[in-house]
Amino acid sequence: MSGASFITAVGTVALGHARSLPYAVAFGALIGLTSGITAAVTGALVQTETDPRYLGRVTSVATLCALGLAPVFFPLAGGTVAVWGAAMFFTLCGGICLLAAVFGVAVPVLRRAELRKPGAEPAPSESASPPESASPPAPAHPSESAPIKR
Repeated sequence: MSGASFITAVGTVALGHARSLPYAVAFGALIGLTSGITAAVTGALVQTETDPRYLGRVTSVATLCALGLAPVFFPLAGGTVAVWGAAMFFTLCGGICLLAAVFGVAVPVLRRAELRKPGAEPAPSESASPPESASPPAPAHPSESAPIKR
């Protein structure tokens, strides 16, 4: 995932500095492929790791952040391009993608995140202690059991 985010970052910066249409199309395709993979896997991780009672709420907030706030940022993007140019805007966007890639590598929980089959138990973490059993282990042989009182 972090690798795909890193490739997205590089492609975004390169798109801002592309000098011809074929290069811009190639960089745009690269960004679409890598960010599409990242978005699909991230969405699946959010849905599998969220408590089912809160899944609708978490999904709606994630959708709001990913799509709903885009029109709010359009004037900011336009102002950035008007003042500093498109190359600077794409460089800033690539920097944000790079920060996401670094964050994914630096945070251990994100680095170890994985998709599981439905109903599968999470893999034990490195710091988890072994579960304590409620009853003592059963004897290996019946003669080792407690003596029977008559």
